[in-house]
Formats: sequence, structure tokens, C-alpha cells
Amino acid sequence: MPPEPLESVFQLPSFARLSAEGGPYRTLVEALDYGVLLYDPTGTVLVHNASAERVLGLSAPELTGRAPLPPGWALFYEDGSRLTQAAHPVVKVFQTGQALRDQVIRVAHRDGRTGWLQVTVQPLFAESDAPYAAVASMIEVTAQRHAREQLERHTRFRAQLSRLVEASLQDDLGSTFYQRLMEGAVDAIPGAQAGSLLLRGDDGLFYFAAAINFDQEVLARTHLREHELYRDPDIIGPQRIYGFDNSGILEPERRNPLYEAGNTGGIKVSLSIPVEVSGQIIAYFNLDNFDDKDAFGPDTTEMGQLFAQQTAVVWRRLKLEAELKGERSALEHMAFFDLLTGLPNRTLLSDRLRQVVSQSSRSATPVALIFLDLDNFKTVNDTSGHDLGDTLLRAVAARLAACVRAGDTVARWGGDEFVVLLPHTEAEAAAQVAHKILGALEAPFELAGQKLYSGASLGLSVFPEPARDGDELLKYADTALYRVKETGKGSFSFFPTRRTGGSGAA
Repeated sequence: MPPEPLESVFQLPSFARLSAEGGPYRTLVEALDYGVLLYDPTGTVLVHNASAERVLGLSAPELTGRAPLPPGWALFYEDGSRLTQAAHPVVKVFQTGQALRDQVIRVAHRDGRTGWLQVTVQPLFAESDAPYAAVASMIEVTAQRHAREQLERHTRFRAQLSRLVEASLQDDLGSTFYQRLMEGAVDAIPGAQAGSLLLRGDDGLFYFAAAINFDQEVLARTHLREHELYRDPDIIGPQRIYGFDNSGILEPERRNPLYEAGNTGGIKVSLSIPVEVSGQIIAYFNLDNFDDKDAFGPDTTEMGQLFAQQTAVVWRRLKLEAELKGERSALEHMAFFDLLTGLPNRTLLSDRLRQVVSQSSRSATPVALIFLDLDNFKTVNDTSGHDLGDTLLRAVAARLAACVRAGDTVARWGGDEFVVLLPHTEAEAAAQVAHKILGALEAPFELAGQKLYSGASLGLSVFPEPARDGDELLKYADTALYRVKETGKGSFSFFPTRRTGGSGAA
């Protein structure tokens, strides 16, 4: 028979007697803020302090005389695997005779609560090699675990958000950008299983611009007004929204797509996150959970708010870049295109002429140029006014563009003068284009209820014979035009004079 265990080990009265009699040792154990339990080799609790009841959430009768796992309990390792009765730390200590220190275990209580315990079990020996008792200390570390998990969640969230922001900056403000943001929100914010992005239109209504686990094309058939978004107007920032039943607010044609797009009726809770730019809400992220009405807590709301802030920063940058790009494009257009007709102006014509002549010199292919002047434009301007004159110039530009190939250039030289640049074109082909232009401009123009006649005179020249560069090509064509204007208008001529297969050449 082994000696009385606790008297031999501690040289104090046994826990059992101390439990009944009290005393300084019992007072010391009871003062501890962590649970202390004494087990016998069968795994039965002999004695425990009051902190053990608090830490484990069990009463004294539920603890004393019980096996390590009370009914309805479940224990889990940190990796999520279940800890069985046979693998309980106390049982393992009795089996191995080795102390177990600082093992963290997740406890699932029978009332549904979960918590984390840090457990240390020390075997007690007398003369035998086998322990005759074991003392376990159990410290509740639930708050520390939650803080660590929260830190890990925030670290992952910030890393995902940083990657999302970097990727989104490669997009324009369009469907790809909105879908990328929606995917990022559902992926980064805990508890989100689905969601949709509502974007404010120019009319102030909100339209579905992206969706996850809902049919975006169906959602795009409807819109919502801001007061229909089921938000509490007294709450600023992200908020939890319960339900998705707008049947009392929306007309059928706007309500039905919300239900046809997916399992919106099964949503337990939604988190609505406003995106604000320059003091105005421009969008809402709606994140949805189908399983748990408490899926979105304060921590999630904080993440949603940070997500919205970063989205607003990206939004502003992309919008500014789009505006700058538009302004730059407008300035470039003004620099190289005629504002009235939209045709290339002198600057762009000169650049293209230089490129075409240079290429022609390398490839030994001809280039033709037509200088054109309207015959009757001054009369139209004087009799019908400048507005109708401008309308006529735009109409002439359209007809000229229809007479040439895609690779040719029709430019406005100024006033009622135009230039047509024809790469890879010999004199004979240029004469055919001239005939086509004369025919197009001889036909009347129906403008503002009036029938107007324009007509034109054309001067032609060809590179490399006789013109030796782009400047001479322009000069010779202008000289040919001047000769036509002197000799009767309404026709075309080459400079120097050459014969072609068509009439009108001189």
C-alpha cells in the first residue's frame, strides 16, 4: 500500500481534509485566480478551488467526482482536431508519468459558449514509478486568443487590402474595377459570403455595378433610392442591416430582380458600407451572410470602414487620372484637329506629309496631293450667314472623307480650303480621286431647309516627280489650283501640266 499521498508529498494534511477543515494552504489555493484541480489515477476530480469552477463554467457538484470531460463538453486542439477522453491531458500524464506544460485547448461548453484554456498538469509520485495523483492548473486565455486572432485578421486584411489597392490602380473606372473591388471586399472581410456594389448614378439613384454570388445581369435591371437601402439614418458609417425584404417599398418591376438574382431571401444579416468622396456617398458595399445573424461584429465593421476609406482614395485617384487624361486628349485634339470640321489641321497634315514623303523615299512609291478650294463658299456665307456657312463646311468635310481610302488624309487648310494627301498613289489614280471629289461636291447640299451648291477647284501634284519634298508637293499643288481658279473653276489641274486618262487634267 502506498503511503498517504498528499501527506507524503506535501508533508501537509491531505487535500480532502484541508477541503473540509480549511487552513492556510486551502486559503492560498482559493486565492489563486486560475483553476487548480487534484485528480486521482482514474481521472476523477478529488478537490478543486473556486477559480476552477469559474474557469470551467461548472458548479462544485458538477466538478467533484467527475471524469475529465463533463457530459456535453467538447475539447479541441489548436489545429481544430477533437480531443477525446482518452487523450485528455490528465489521462496522458497518468499514462506517461510526464508533466504536460502550457497546452492550449479550445473548450466547447454544452451551452454553446467557446473558450480557450492553457493547461499544465504535474504528476505526483511517492515510492512507486506510477503517479498516484496529478495537479492541474487551468488558466483562461480566451481574451488573449481573441486579441491574437483579431491581430492576425487585421494583418491579413491589411495585406489583402494593400494588394487590392495596388491591383485596382491598374484599372479604369469601369466594370472590371468594380468587380475587383467587390471580390476584394468579400474575400478580405470576415463573415462575408456574398455581396453587391451599388453605385450612385448621375441621376442620384443607385445601380448595381458588381455582385458576388448573385446574378449581376439580373440585378442590373433595377435601381434603388438611398432611403430604400434599409439603413438607419441616425447611424453614420458601416452598419448591420437585417433582412432584405423591400416588398413594402419597391414596385414589382424594381423588386423582382432582387429575388431573381439569387438567394436574397436567405440572407441572415447584411453589412452596408458607404463609400464617401468629397462629402458625398458615391457607393455602398453590401456584404451578406446566410448562416449567422451575428456574423458582422464591431471588428468587422471597423474593417469595412477601412476598406471604404481605401476604396475612396483609389476612386479619387482614378477619377482624377481619367479627368486629366480627358483634358490631355482634348488639348491634343485641339492642337492637331480643326475644331469646326474635326478634320486634321495644318499641324497634323504637315507631320503626316513629312512621314509619308520619308516613307515614299525609302520604298520608291509615289505620293499625290490635292489642294482644294470651294468655288461658291463666299456667296453662301454672304447670303445665308456664317452659321449656315459653317454647316456647309462640315458637310463638305464629310463628303471629302467619303471619297478617299482609310489610309488617306483629308485636312482643312483654312477658310474654305482643304488638302487631300494620297500615299502610294500615282498621277492617274490621283486624277480619278479628283473626278470623284468634283462629282461629290457638284451635288447640292440640303441644309436648314435650303438647297446649296458649292462646287470646287482642285490642284494636284505628285512626289517624287516633279516635287522633291513635302514643301514642294504643297507648293506645286497650290500653283495648279491657282491656275484652275484663273481659267474657269470647277475642274482640276496638275503642276507641272501632264496628261492623264481623264478629262479635267490640263
